[in-house]
Amino acid sequence: MSRNKEFPAWYYRVKRLYDRSEDAVIKPHYFDKDISDLESESGSDDAAQNDGAPECNRGDDGDCQCQPGEDMSDYADCADYESERSFDGSEASFYYELKEAREERKRELRHMAKERQEAMERDGREEEKVRLAYEALGRAEEEGEALYMGSLAGKYFRLHSVDYIKHCSPLLFLSKRVEFTRPESESPGRRAAPGDRRVVEGHIRLAGSTNCFTVPFRSPARPSRRKRVIKSSDGGHDLVFQFIGDEHLILRLSRELLFEGRGGPVPASVPETFVFMGVLADRDKEWELWNKRDREDEEKREREKREALEREQRMWREWEERVRRDREKLEREKRERLEREERERRERAEREPSPRETWFELNHPMGAFYEENRYYS
Repeated sequence: MSRNKEFPAWYYRVKRLYDRSEDAVIKPHYFDKDISDLESESGSDDAAQNDGAPECNRGDDGDCQCQPGEDMSDYADCADYESERSFDGSEASFYYELKEAREERKRELRHMAKERQEAMERDGREEEKVRLAYEALGRAEEEGEALYMGSLAGKYFRLHSVDYIKHCSPLLFLSKRVEFTRPESESPGRRAAPGDRRVVEGHIRLAGSTNCFTVPFRSPARPSRRKRVIKSSDGGHDLVFQFIGDEHLILRLSRELLFEGRGGPVPASVPETFVFMGVLADRDKEWELWNKRDREDEEKREREKREALEREQRMWREWEERVRRDREKLEREKRERLEREERERRERAEREPSPRETWFELNHPMGAFYEENRYYS
């Protein structure tokens, strides 16, 4: 196999980013562009170049999935398979280091995509709960039913939005929530003067840098579908609430607030307003859930550690077995060689003298070895 091939295009692009970096660290996002372009790179143009040859066994991301040991002579486009084995020279070790980091990034992106999809499905289910509560409130209002709400003080609501996960949330493990507390005075450790206990302030916390407080306001005494605009504590944003019950609310936030401090322009595909559906959280259940997740994570880490140890031990056993087989093969070949040489030696000893070694050849003046024999005699 030829070893004078060029590295793949992604290698040169990532290497340029690496060379320009100040800390000389391979950052995972260096690989994102070429990984996202894999599907387009493996389009019809590649198929046309194969001239009828069978296609390489590529996965969903467009990369080669061919297994080592397969006959690759029929695969015209299997560049990844060859690159695994065909590069050497001064840059080869760095190429394989980048290749390993790239594979790890692909696995990470697949995992993130799976988590994002699961989060969107989960938030979709919670959004539906709030919509049903909103519709139930509308029916109750039409029937003139008397409804009341307790104070918001001490409550916090989990916020759910499929659009937010789709467009804004890179950190899916951070919770989205709004918490309501009694307002505090400017002096640390002192609360506001006793008064209306329904006065609260809200603290909105989303993934990323969004961390917003509301100005103090009075908790509604009745649930309502009416939109209530509450200013942020810095006065720069309108926070639109709909308090539709003790356990549900709807919150609308502008994209300017959500992208504030992130730098760069807001993508055109991002909606101007994001709608969050709030569901009252049970603190005891939350702590129980977090503890359960911690236990599961710990068990998962222990299991992965055991599996890694078992894999390492299995690799060592396989390596020792290969060494043993190679040693036995060498010993067998050596033994067979010695036996063959001994057999050939005995066969030569048992054969009659060669015609060249007859008395005539050695002693007669016309013999082939006469002069040589006379010289040494």
